[in-house]
Amino acid sequence: MDEKLLQKVLFAQMATGNAMEISVVGISMNPTLYEGDVITVQRQKKYEIGDILVFTYKNEELLVHRLLEKKDGVFFCKGDNAFRLEDISDNQIVGKVIAINGHPIRPCPARLIALSMQVNRAFVRCRYDAEKTKQSSIYQLYQKFILEGS
Repeated sequence: MDEKLLQKVLFAQMATGNAMEISVVGISMNPTLYEGDVITVQRQKKYEIGDILVFTYKNEELLVHRLLEKKDGVFFCKGDNAFRLEDISDNQIVGKVIAINGHPIRPCPARLIALSMQVNRAFVRCRYDAEKTKQSSIYQLYQKFILEGS
């Protein structure tokens, strides 16, 4: 389905209060989500730190990333397997992922949120160089405990 059409359908479906299933494309949320996973998305009145959100971003692409921080009406999200932090507003949010492949989502560990934010800070310190960031001690720790699940 065309990206713009999918967004219109998703926003319309969410306005009814009903949930909708979509398939994941990409690796930015590994190991939480994998390409081909089917996620169930539903609009919420309130979003909490740790929620996985579906939202439109900059060039109107649809992203599925985790909410790491809320500040002054701005939501800061990042993929579990990504470096970049996205800042979005409520009107860009399609909804929250409430299930993966039909299974309810488990609560997000606080250490994932903290380490993920630190990875983004390292990415900024490394001048947005992913390879340099991967050499940082915080990324090594993040990779070991979050990405590899050690």
